[in-house]
Amino acid sequence: MARLWLCTDPAMITDQPLPPIEPEGKFLRRLDQKFFFKAMRLHGLEAAPEFLDFAGKVALRKRLDELKAAYTTGLILTETQAEPVLGIAAQSGLYALMK
Repeated sequence: MARLWLCTDPAMITDQPLPPIEPEGKFLRRLDQKFFFKAMRLHGLEAAPEFLDFAGKVALRKRLDELKAAYTTGLILTETQAEPVLGIAAQSGLYALMK
């Protein structure tokens, strides 16, 4: 019994690609989940974001977690922001689009 809560959901562990996201009116759908994509641009990282130190990454993670709590579901990133931000955005559970 105690071992069950330690296990992750077996449906999430797969080597199969995710099905595509399909539009449905103003919403999007993947599998049987319907969601609204609310994205915003990430301002404040225009100057050399690839050189974020540890404290900068922690602050960015906190900022992204706050955005997620405010029902933002994605980010619109510039090409220079993509490399340092993609991993941190994924940890926060946000999708990202590169402009």
